[in-house]
Amino acid sequence: MRQINALSGWRRCRFPNTVHFSNVPAIVRVWWEQDDETEYIPETITIQLADPDGRVYTEFRALFNLDVVFDIRRFLQTAFEGVVLDTVNYNGGMWTDNPNFRKISGTVSYTNDNNETVVVAEFDIDAVFGNIERGESTGGNIRRRWFVNYPFTLDWYMKGGDTLDVIADGVNRPGVSFPNNETDTPDTASGFSRVLLNVADLVDPFGVERRLRLVQPFGYVSKNDVESAGIVAYDLDIDRTPKDAEKRVYLRWIDNQGRFCYWLFKDLGTSDAVSGSSFIDADIRNPLLYNDGANDGTDVRQSFSRAKSRTLGAKSVDRETFDFLLTLVSSPYVDMFDGYNEDDVPQWHRVNVNPATVAKSTKSLQEFRVAIVEPSQLTQSL
Repeated sequence: MRQINALSGWRRCRFPNTVHFSNVPAIVRVWWEQDDETEYIPETITIQLADPDGRVYTEFRALFNLDVVFDIRRFLQTAFEGVVLDTVNYNGGMWTDNPNFRKISGTVSYTNDNNETVVVAEFDIDAVFGNIERGESTGGNIRRRWFVNYPFTLDWYMKGGDTLDVIADGVNRPGVSFPNNETDTPDTASGFSRVLLNVADLVDPFGVERRLRLVQPFGYVSKNDVESAGIVAYDLDIDRTPKDAEKRVYLRWIDNQGRFCYWLFKDLGTSDAVSGSSFIDADIRNPLLYNDGANDGTDVRQSFSRAKSRTLGAKSVDRETFDFLLTLVSSPYVDMFDGYNEDDVPQWHRVNVNPATVAKSTKSLQEFRVAIVEPSQLTQSL
């Protein structure tokens, strides 16, 4: 948390870090450390928040024991209203903007005894659509599997001029820098941009035998609400499963930190469930009305819909990979890959995950299974 000690004496203000996850508490606190008769203390404090779309939220709160607390988490979530969070331009070049990142501006103030507005603090926050658990870090070593014949990206916090070190099969390769042009680097509270790297535009996947390592020496790292600059690295295991492999399903989802994740599952089977519904016109018509010899009051409208459920599996995965795949189960955005259109643009459609519990054992290698439900399709209406 950031904190300022105002020039008025005993007044203090604390507000969130420059990068904050929208689904965890975002506390703004104003307090006086002691009651000083020489310093004016207001009855109420005002906070005003604004998002990039021009939405403004204002809240007033009364002091209690020289203290007032706001939780602005709900507004950080509202800032993503209308944003298509899983839109990715895979043909947009090496660097692509990540939609899960919104700058929020805030002002904390009150009115003094001369009816003048006193600004306690002005701050900006880069809100990330996601959540971070206690003890969890945004940095460190992150392991992923790169299915080179399918769309794939990696999430980064980058500043203009920051360089990624590239290591292929243990051999250093020329690095790559994030553009330093102001037109390519949008204004943010932290100075970092949240971007996606199209790895295939950086490294030819067929020029790497087994493993690719990308390292950001001075990346943004947050842990236990403490911001710092540290190493962020991705270790990529290369997978060359053909893009037209039978009985394979490629999924994309957003994990708890707002990162895009990918995995190619084996299709273990499908099942269909048909449901029906009916609407009786007699509820709104005269049941004694005849039309050409037919009693309209007995009309019934009936429709049937079909929902397809798929069971997907990943065989013999280790514990680290199993935990990674578990983020699929709790993701609010899960998409299935439908191939490419005539313009070579990846096509996706949204699916739901069956909320049933995924069993995890203590074995070093185990099978991961999950069921997904396709959108319902209307089969017929009578």
